[in-house]
Amino acid sequence: MAQNEVAGYANSGGKNAKLNFPICESRSAAVSATVVEGYSLIGPAVSWQTGVPVEIVKKQRAATGLTFGELLVANSLASGSGKSFSEIVRMKATARTWSRLAQQLNINIDSISARLRTANESVKYAESRRRQRREQNVHDTLRDSQNLARKNPGE
Repeated sequence: MAQNEVAGYANSGGKNAKLNFPICESRSAAVSATVVEGYSLIGPAVSWQTGVPVEIVKKQRAATGLTFGELLVANSLASGSGKSFSEIVRMKATARTWSRLAQQLNINIDSISARLRTANESVKYAESRRRQRREQNVHDTLRDSQNLARKNPGE
């Protein structure tokens, strides 16, 4: 798994189900700064999965210090339960884990896990496309310079 992915998965439902955020636990700038062609990817991926505007997601992150993965979970729980984002963040403090909170709210953890996976896959796809374009550009430049050298051998 790449260092800058939105990551998360869950075991199948049930009492022992657990959400895991192996990479998103990092609050470092590197995780929040996954950028392709000048465009940050993780915030928009969270926004796309939750329906919360990117600017709001950024403000929530600044106010709470939650990772993007945690923001996705918190906003998903808020949406599914009809509670506010702030209420969910307060409730999480007493529930101690996102999994427990989801169970208290009778929200299927697997649905949140699917959102985490989809956000992760969209970031990975965009990064892959960027790499492919960069490799193609290098290949095209090399080919063009070789063709130019053949056409103008004395230069």
